[in-house]
Amino acid sequence: MIPLDLKELTPPQRLLKTKALKRRLIPGHEKQPQIDSSLARRKAGFWGEQMLSTYLKQLPNDKYHIIHDLHLEHNGFHIQIDNILLSQNLILPIEAKNIQGSLYFDDQFNQLIRPNEDGIEEVFEDPRVQARWHRSLLGDCSIKTDSTCSHMII
Repeated sequence: MIPLDLKELTPPQRLLKTKALKRRLIPGHEKQPQIDSSLARRKAGFWGEQMLSTYLKQLPNDKYHIIHDLHLEHNGFHIQIDNILLSQNLILPIEAKNIQGSLYFDDQFNQLIRPNEDGIEEVFEDPRVQARWHRSLLGDCSIKTDSTCSHMII
């Protein structure tokens, strides 16, 4: 029987590199807060991908297959897709975002915004734009995706 995970989930290179940078950093370095913040975000992101993978693995492995962290190149564009769920009738790219707090989408500027308790807003790229771009590039490669399904999990 073919395994459910065609490509296993592994820690992202950026997470591993940020961990290595933190280990090598001199204590009290001026960049310490930025590196700590970056490492926390990357750990949270990978944790979210692990949780999503746990749920996806509950699907019947005779009907569905998962490819984690797929890298593609088409017409000079490089894309990375967190997960692709495959079946006989479906190719579904899935992007996972692990962001806590209240979130709202700003459609005018294609942003995802998280206000904190102090009223300061943290701005992220709108993951819906990323999902649409992935679907478009897969279509350019003559890979038909199901455009009626959600492609993002926050």
